Amino acid sequence: MNSYRVRSFCIAVNKEKFKVQDKIGIVVFSSICIGTFSLGVWQIQRYHWKTNKIDSMKDSLSCEPVDALTLNNDFSKLNGRRIKIKGYFDHSKELKLGLRSAPVSLAGSAQGLAMNAQGYYIITPFIREDGTKVFVNRGWVPKRVDTDNSFVYRPTQIMSIVCTVSNEEKSGSFAPVNDPKTGNLYWLEGKALQQHIGEGDDKPQVILEATADSSLTDRANSPVVFPFARDVSEMGEHHIAPITHLVYAVTWFSLSAAGFFMTYLKFRKGRINRRFK
Repeated sequence: MNSYRVRSFCIAVNKEKFKVQDKIGIVVFSSICIGTFSLGVWQIQRYHWKTNKIDSMKDSLSCEPVDALTLNNDFSKLNGRRIKIKGYFDHSKELKLGLRSAPVSLAGSAQGLAMNAQGYYIITPFIREDGTKVFVNRGWVPKRVDTDNSFVYRPTQIMSIVCTVSNEEKSGSFAPVNDPKTGNLYWLEGKALQQHIGEGDDKPQVILEATADSSLTDRANSPVVFPFARDVSEMGEHHIAPITHLVYAVTWFSLSAAGFFMTYLKFRKGRINRRFK
């Protein structure tokens, strides 16, 4: 009788132990599944945010260019709009930004693991008719011809150009430090632009990007096509396309569903097996 009681007690203790272990296991595995499901929801939110931003940018870029002087040079109100400015370039203070891949409108989209040709974006100070100075990204030049003046168009006359408002780039954790003295920037930094023209580093700089319709080159009649300005249709695009976020979301939701299913099978099966022991 005593051995029977001891055996019954051990079985009860083991059952209680398994119940505790099951609860801990269910909580741990369910937390992982909920986490992956949350990542899927986040990717869906990113998808909608990005598509709305791209649509808004494309709508703004499709509008007729506005004269910056008519808005009292408040460039903060012009983000995402094409603007028209008049003046001349100071090529003596020209900078190169890169290395960067060629624009899609020039080289097409790279396939697979391939990369488009590498080169530089040319950043040049532009002195406007009211005496103010802005920096204009005039376009891309291949690495092999970036120092060959015969292939790079550098206008000296007063001209009107069409641009969009650009922004500084954020440096990565391992990005090299810009040295303006070399005339080459690794990433677009307003402070480095100011130092390059010798105007200190405490004044915010206006950075613009010339569009393909800015008439900086006559692509139809001139063999000189560099710098090659990006097409307006490219300026509303992102490095990570919205469809990529949908693919990520499907992946996370699939992992979450698989995790919940396996968790159910594991702990449900364990309970059934113990019930008949």
